[in-house]
Amino acid sequence: MRLLFLIAMMLPAGAAWAKKGCNNLQLQMFPAAYDLAGNTSPTFTVRVSRNNPNNGCDFFISFDYGTASAASARHLDALIGGGTIPVQLYKDAGRTQILKRRQDATSASDVITGSFPDNSGPTFIDINYYATMDTAQYSRYGFYFQTFTATLHDGLLSDYDQKGSQGLTLTTNQQKKIDLSLVETGGPFNAADTTQTMDFGNISTGAVRNCDLVIGYNAGYQLTIASANSGRIKHATLADTIAYTFELGGTVISLASGSNTRPAVSGVSPAGGLRLPIKVTVTGSLTGKSSGLYKDTVTLSVVSTE
Repeated sequence: MRLLFLIAMMLPAGAAWAKKGCNNLQLQMFPAAYDLAGNTSPTFTVRVSRNNPNNGCDFFISFDYGTASAASARHLDALIGGGTIPVQLYKDAGRTQILKRRQDATSASDVITGSFPDNSGPTFIDINYYATMDTAQYSRYGFYFQTFTATLHDGLLSDYDQKGSQGLTLTTNQQKKIDLSLVETGGPFNAADTTQTMDFGNISTGAVRNCDLVIGYNAGYQLTIASANSGRIKHATLADTIAYTFELGGTVISLASGSNTRPAVSGVSPAGGLRLPIKVTVTGSLTGKSSGLYKDTVTLSVVSTE
């Protein structure tokens, strides 16, 4: 008696067979270590090689996240102090396709992909990938590092054999950094916005004007406030002056001596900068004062303290 078994298989539309079997598939990183201090958006290269050009295969390369728990959270870790600096690895030059570890990858856009043909072709293939480091953060000054592991797989995401791995170590030395910004009340930090004009119009005793001082720093700060007319607005051509009070963060700051240096603050600024509301109130009497333009220039300066 004979039995005949007919086995049928259908490949869904859009699916692909994994082609495996390259001899001695190897991975190299160029470079294997890089200092981002000189270039925060570098281009890197992976080289995949095989021993025998007669055996073709598909391959892909995945990247882990270092000490982060997700691809979107890649970062460098501070050697001392526990700070982080955001970094990212991308498949494309436009830096839109984040490289992921194999278990999180759902499509070819999440990994570096390539293939060797059968019977002919090169013994190695070089493929570029791309990195960025966020320079807008006021991360604590000091040395930062992270190693990301790249893993080579023979085949496709749907069917593969793991072949080997190499590390990419990224480093940078974060310099001390401090900036201040003078913005409208509630306005965002902008290091290029460093002046505010408080126009009282036709002035009256009790008139108030406001703005915000926002400070970004990563090595502490100390603020000095200096008044050209020692806390008074002065007539443009005459000796007449009118007193005012200057409040910073709810505290009245005496400018009677011309300047006032505030106590030093340590650490790093919060996200978006440390915001200190400024309130200027006209307190002096206007009786007997000459008409005309009155003004004072208040200069705020900051230095790192650590």
